Amino acid sequence: MNRVDQTFIAALQGLLGEVSAFTSSRYITPYSFDGTAALKTRPGVVVFAESAREVSECVKLARKAEIPV
Repeated sequence: MNRVDQTFIAALQGLLGEVSAFTSSRYITPYSFDGTAALKTRPGVVVFAESAREVSECVKLARKAEIPV
């Protein structure tokens, strides 16, 4: 599994805009566990896509970089 790096984050921000791809702990922490809180995994980046096309492009970028979604 590859780690999220600045190149990947820059690609996401280029696709979605800086205000839609977050790396700050402030934004990532709430997304690091599910409703059970039994399994915790800190994401490298959290994105807020606004359309199916944006979701598709984010998944394509992640797949190319071998980063799990």
